[in-house]
Amino acid sequence: MNRTTTATALLTALLTVRLTACGGDDGKPQSIDAAIPPKPNADDQAYYIRALRAISPSLAEDEDWAVSRGRTTCGTILTYPDDRSKQLSAAREQFGGVTQLTDERVEEVFDTVHGHLCANK
Repeated sequence: MNRTTTATALLTALLTVRLTACGGDDGKPQSIDAAIPPKPNADDQAYYIRALRAISPSLAEDEDWAVSRGRTTCGTILTYPDDRSKQLSAAREQFGGVTQLTDERVEEVFDTVHGHLCANK
C-alpha cells in the first residue's frame, strides 16, 4: 500500500471507532443534538404547522422557527424517553416565548411535536 491508501484506511478506521463511541452505554445518544431528527418533508411539515396553529396561531407564525423549535424539542424527547418532566420542560422552553402556554397547551405542543416530528427518527 502507498502512503495515501494507508492514511485513508487509518483515518477511516479511526472515524468508525469514534462514531461508534458516540452513543451511550445503553445505545441512546449522549447529546440532544445527536438525536435531532431531519427536517420533515413538505407534507409532514404542513400537517405539523396546521396542528400547531390549531393550538395557537402564534406558535407557527414563522414556520421555519416552528420546525426548528420542534426538532430541538424532539431531540430532548428522544434523548430522555423516560423523563416526561424534562420533555415537557423542553417544549415549554422552546415554544413558551411566543405565547403564554398553560400546562394543557404545553401537553398539546408536546403531543404535536412527538407525533409529527419525532415519529420519523
